[in-house]
Amino acid sequence: MSAKIFARNLTARAAQVVDGNPVSSRPESGVDNSHPGWEFDPRNLDRCFFPGLVVDFSFRFGARVSRVSGRPQAEGLAQQHLDTGKVFLWSVEGCFGGDPGTVQRCETLGLDGYQVLAKVKDLEPGWLVVIVGPAEGGQAAAADLAAARAQAAQLPKGQPGAHVERRGDALAWAVFADRRARYLDEDGVIDTEVMEPGFLTQSLCSPWQWDFADCGCYYWAASRPDIVLDEGNPPQPANYQRDPGLAPAPVERWNRYDYDEGWMKGTISQQQMILRWEELPLVIDDQERRSGQVDPGVQKVEPVQPLDFAQGLRALAHLAAVAHTRCVQYLYAQYSVNHPARADLPVADAGQQQALEAAERTLKELSIDEMRHMARLCELQRELGQAANLARAAALELDVDSGGTAGAVPDLLPATDAALDALAASQTRQNGRLPMDLYLRLSAGVPGWSEVSADQRQRLAGVCKLLIDEARHHVLRLDGVKAGLAQVPAALRLRVQQGPQPAGAGDPQEALQENGGKAYGEMLGRFAQEYAKPAGQGRVPGAGMRPMMGMGAAAEALASQGIGLRFVPIDPA
Repeated sequence: MSAKIFARNLTARAAQVVDGNPVSSRPESGVDNSHPGWEFDPRNLDRCFFPGLVVDFSFRFGARVSRVSGRPQAEGLAQQHLDTGKVFLWSVEGCFGGDPGTVQRCETLGLDGYQVLAKVKDLEPGWLVVIVGPAEGGQAAAADLAAARAQAAQLPKGQPGAHVERRGDALAWAVFADRRARYLDEDGVIDTEVMEPGFLTQSLCSPWQWDFADCGCYYWAASRPDIVLDEGNPPQPANYQRDPGLAPAPVERWNRYDYDEGWMKGTISQQQMILRWEELPLVIDDQERRSGQVDPGVQKVEPVQPLDFAQGLRALAHLAAVAHTRCVQYLYAQYSVNHPARADLPVADAGQQQALEAAERTLKELSIDEMRHMARLCELQRELGQAANLARAAALELDVDSGGTAGAVPDLLPATDAALDALAASQTRQNGRLPMDLYLRLSAGVPGWSEVSADQRQRLAGVCKLLIDEARHHVLRLDGVKAGLAQVPAALRLRVQQGPQPAGAGDPQEALQENGGKAYGEMLGRFAQEYAKPAGQGRVPGAGMRPMMGMGAAAEALASQGIGLRFVPIDPA
């Protein structure tokens, strides 16, 4: 076996070494997905497929001719014709990849710009005939189409040719014949006679409005909401990117992801976003504020006091305990919801059953989130040389200077409106000492911690950002749980009606409470063992999976009898 790898492909070892260029600088080595690419936007290559013409392939807009030079310009196609923005590619004649030996004509009028781009990409090297001219709504005058096609048929085969038809100063249509443009020169590098420097990269997320319009679903390049509430009375869900002059599409059409009748109706294009972005409204608390008026009920955000390193260590320990507590609170609320699979549950319709399922599922997901929060915080403690805090919090507020705590933690309670409201309220910002305040103060202070490395500061800041965002999201999800349970009659919502109660001696539930407590204790014990290992080692929370399942089985068995698990850890030994 050879001890060295010898590059054989042209991408890794170019035919000619170009001083200053790495071996990955050839166009075919680009890491791109064609929309728009990484090192360069490969769509720009095919914008120059015909010598002397630059064609813009626009989504939902067609293939518009935007620039002219060389022979087409010399034959009478002027830039002023193109500056109207209404001159499009009508057809392309040449050999395509599916049948490279046969000349075919592809009609491009009325096609989406990306469909035309796909056709152009498929063109083989060789002679092409293109027809261009004005178009409105993807249509051209029938008489002009017929005349242009007749003229194209008369051009000598295999020779450059051109005919430009005008009506006064206006362009009627034009026909051109030439070889498909080459992008690379004889040395295998981009031919600057075809594409000037900067041409290949001009559409890489620049200007910023393009990606702002083009990317959605919380993709990093689009720091905007997809769906907002409008300023109607009552507010209606709306596509934030719709034309500012349009009302929201009816919600019943939102199952259609289209631009005619679905929720995307009226969406402004990338080009329009460049020109009109300032028309988009402010969004405050998920609601548009076109009038510029802010609801007086919106809380003013005050600056936070950053935590120093010593204060931050205290905060991390406290927040890990709070996450543990919230995990248990969500679990108790989850098991209190009436199980929708119960055969004797007299729900009136399928909608009520779905509401119960959704509420139970959401509370379970929230408990999992909090367990992950606890795991991340404990990992950070271990990385910073501290012991992981696996205890439950006795109070919500923390004095970061003294380490003292205050403020009662909400009790373990079934998923009543009052209990859900208390859980949501515990995740808000108030006085600089509540958990949300501490996360914000940590986030503000971490960049200045000289006691840790730059990598550690970056990880700490990332975790803080994640936990802040998820805590805010939890409040919204708790509101969703309340709204879902409100669809079910009060008498059918919950199977556990009160907080945990001790089982009497000899009660059948006593053994279940003990089994659940031992499983809980075993889980915490396994976590402690894993966190005692050096940073970067250990399997948390995977190590506690088996006792977690045992705890869940005990909680479910008790809840089916109307009793909540006490969640008091017992040493299994």
